[in-house]
Order: sequence, then structure tokens, then C-alpha cells
Amino acid sequence: MMKRGQNTTVDAKKLEKAEAKLKQKHDRRNEKDSLKPANQLVLEEASASQASNKKDSRVDQSGKCRSYDIRIENFDVSFGERCLLQGAELSLSTGRRYGLIGRNGLGKTTLLKMLANRSLRVPAHITILHVEQEVAGDDTAALQSVLSSDSLREGLLGEERTLTARIANGT
Repeated sequence: MMKRGQNTTVDAKKLEKAEAKLKQKHDRRNEKDSLKPANQLVLEEASASQASNKKDSRVDQSGKCRSYDIRIENFDVSFGERCLLQGAELSLSTGRRYGLIGRNGLGKTTLLKMLANRSLRVPAHITILHVEQEVAGDDTAALQSVLSSDSLREGLLGEERTLTARIANGT
């Protein structure tokens, strides 16, 4: 086994070229990200399929569920040609907290986006709020960011301000 000498040199031109290439790639990525709508749920190539049964559809129509608020059985989630979840089952109950744990690329975020977008069948009486992982940093408190992302709530608060102003003006 031969040992290398400690004195190695870096070709400055190659290093400069590699850094310029990385900067171009980073700029292109930032440009592409800035063109995407910030508040829209984007499911570019994701798709879901779900087996249905009569009992679940009756629960959806009545708005009542006995043991679980959300129960989705036998569903598949794919992203492009890649199958992320196959024959999966999801059961969520009110008052409990859940966490999704797994390696990158297993479909955790895609599943949450599909639930929020209602690509998977969720009972109509359940409201789903999805907050993106990446949020532009500013001085807004975390709680305020979450609350302001609820467009229905923000609309109602705006209507309340309008009505309060009209009452104060006597119109």
C-alpha cells in the first residue's frame, strides 16, 4: 500500500468552474420555486386509488362515525411510476396526536397533501388544514402563521371587521 503525500494542490480553474456550475443550478432551482404558487397544494404526479365499500359511504353521508373520525382502508398512493403506499390503512381519532416517521421519499408528505386535497375519501364533516413544511422566514409568530393559513377563518374575520365598521358608522 502506497501512501499519498500530504501536499496536494487544487486546480483553481476546475474549482471555479464547478462552483459556477453549482451556482447556476441553485439559481435555476430558486427561479423554478418562485414560479410555483405558494399557497396551492401541488400534487404534480401523485395519484391515489382507494377501494370503497357501502358502509364507509353511509358513514360519509351521515357525518357520524363510531370508532374513528377518519378511516381509510385499502388505498394506494403513487408518485409517477413509483408506488409509495400499497394496500395501506389509515385510522385517526379525535383528540389524539399522530406523527409520521420514516425515511425521505416514502410518501409521508404526499399522503398529507392528498388528505388535505381530498384525493382520498375523507368524511365531509371533517375540516383538514395543511401547512407546508417550508415557510418563508419572517417575524410572524408560529401560531399566527398557522392561524392565518386557514383561509375560511381569515375570510370570516374579514367579514366581521367589515360588519363591525359598518355598525360603528351607523350604516
